[in-house]
Amino acid sequence: MPAKISEFPRLILDKFKQKKQLKKYPDFAIHLQKLVNHPDWKKMLHYNPIRAEHEMKWSLESRFPGRKIEKINVGYHSSIIAFDSGDINNIQDIHLTYP
Repeated sequence: MPAKISEFPRLILDKFKQKKQLKKYPDFAIHLQKLVNHPDWKKMLHYNPIRAEHEMKWSLESRFPGRKIEKINVGYHSSIIAFDSGDINNIQDIHLTYP
């Protein structure tokens, strides 16, 4: 799903940051391309397909009450989210909820 109009300022900022990082670390793009073209990457995606943002939000936030996803990068066709589940040593039984 393309970025929303309201996300365009963030998209432009994130694209600028990405270009700056690629200039600073030129080998990153080469290694990233090598990673995503590897057969094991394609196999991983077969078993763990990319999910819609609302699916990830529901899945993670319903299993870890009080925790929220954070969008850390906005792209034109996709975004990257982060999630802090907290200290795993203190996790109790997680009761799954379904819509």
